[in-house]
Amino acid sequence: MLCSIADLIRHSVGPAAQTGRLGGDEFAIALPGTQADAEIVAERLRRGVQALSLTQAPELRCSVSIGLAEATAAEHNLRAWIEAADRALYRAKREGRNRTLCSAESRAATGE
Repeated sequence: MLCSIADLIRHSVGPAAQTGRLGGDEFAIALPGTQADAEIVAERLRRGVQALSLTQAPELRCSVSIGLAEATAAEHNLRAWIEAADRALYRAKREGRNRTLCSAESRAATGE
């Protein structure tokens, strides 16, 4: 399953993105562009994962929770940026999973 998700990420984000597996079932993706651009890519990924099927257990459904954070919202500090995205990810999980949420820092920076 992780290989299928990694392939989906690779084919969904474009050549300018930097991707990597953080560990377990967590991936990080650094995208150029705006938060709105990232939200479009994240939704494409969320739908792609939802459409995946497990060959050995086709009755099971896949889902993904995604946390977004803007690098500018974290003052270009990699650790703070990943932590902001991680907080958004766990908020997405608490709010019902299978969704994409932006970090509070990113929302404040864009006035949302």
